[in-house]
Amino acid sequence: MQHTSVFSPGAHVDDLEIVQLLGSGAYGQVYLGRDQQKQHHYAVKTLSQQNNKNKTSTNASHRQRGFQRLEIGIHSRLSGHPHIVQLERVIREANYTHLVMEYAPEGDLFTAITERDLFAGNHPLIRRVFLQLLDAVEHCHSNGVYHRDLKSENVLVFDGGRTIKLADFGLATLDPISTDYGCGSTFYFSPECQGDLAKQRQQRVGYATVPNDIWALGVILINLAAGRNPWKQASLQDETFRAYLGDPDFLLKILPISRELNRILKRIFCIDPLRRIGLKELKYRIQQCKYFTRTAEVDRWERLQDLTMLNNSNHNYLYSTPNSHSHYYYTKRNNNVSTSRKAKTSALFDIPPYQKAAPAATTTPPATPTMSAKKRQEADITSSEFSQIDTRTTGHSPSFASAPAVDLPLTPPATPRDRSQQSHDSDGDICMENNLVDAVSSSSSGYTAADTLISNMVPSMA
Repeated sequence: MQHTSVFSPGAHVDDLEIVQLLGSGAYGQVYLGRDQQKQHHYAVKTLSQQNNKNKTSTNASHRQRGFQRLEIGIHSRLSGHPHIVQLERVIREANYTHLVMEYAPEGDLFTAITERDLFAGNHPLIRRVFLQLLDAVEHCHSNGVYHRDLKSENVLVFDGGRTIKLADFGLATLDPISTDYGCGSTFYFSPECQGDLAKQRQQRVGYATVPNDIWALGVILINLAAGRNPWKQASLQDETFRAYLGDPDFLLKILPISRELNRILKRIFCIDPLRRIGLKELKYRIQQCKYFTRTAEVDRWERLQDLTMLNNSNHNYLYSTPNSHSHYYYTKRNNNVSTSRKAKTSALFDIPPYQKAAPAATTTPPATPTMSAKKRQEADITSSEFSQIDTRTTGHSPSFASAPAVDLPLTPPATPRDRSQQSHDSDGDICMENNLVDAVSSSSSGYTAADTLISNMVPSMA
């Protein structure tokens, strides 16, 4: 839809000279303005205040002006945070209201991702920028403001991509429960904000706006790490989203993301908004996440982690000692055994697993005053036979040897479709009812790692 420019270059708004049109939307236009005295540039958002004679249009205009007053009030309340665009002043005229804001000469996050390619593979920068965005959203929520239109286009970039600031509060609300379904941008819609088409409108109870914002943050996180969108819309009509419902690790197979990030995304894209991750936990997990984008370096690191875990599990299995539970029942069943035999049994179980023991001496048991010469001879023969059997079997005297080196073959490089490289964290899976899982699984049974066409499933950000 084409929007007619309100101002041409050279026009003036108060003491600001209009330089050029930066962008336009359904509710207003944004211009670049220059303060001639200070020689400073500002972004000027112009909102229409024109009245219409038509009654229907007049009601719509009153409603629109109410939204504009709410936007101005919300932005004024939030200004002053280091990661929220500063609202400098408001200029009111007969037909227009102008919001004079901080200007971002480097553009928005969408342009930095798609055209400048600043973030994919740059793990420290992704962590830094996303934590700044989390700080901004947390500031909004702590002030009772819920954005409802979080997306890459509404995040402005400064300092070569090292600093971001949240902008555009035109769809923000003060309601923790909202009934404005379909509010926002389709790529960033949460499932609950789209409503239930099977129910009558009067039966709807609304959706929570805090987890709705967190869902949109997850899509922005994928934008940063992979430069793509996970799906066109989080709806059952979207084949990629249906595949994700059937396999919570599906994004790991079609997007160049790390296993660490995949575990975080499964907590963000939890279908039940009440069980979705909160901002504090999300911030902690992002701080602890080492890698975001899947690169050759990440592949090597993940394979090394797999080998380390496998070697540790083999070592523990081969050299683990019986636990206290089994030892309790062993001694319980043998409570009629003499005290000396119990002591020997306890000593056997207390052998350190990582130390070599001295070779067992095959000496003849000491003769007691009541042992006859014939019994002593039989004891010597028995001890000698056991020693010979052990020597023939192992080639040396019995001892507790150190752990043998496990020579494991190298695993093939991990790819987004390699099932052996997937993480199966049951605690991080999406939260759904069992009957819904069965229904989705049956409807998307054709989506497997072998026969899914990745290029057709992953929507581009452009």
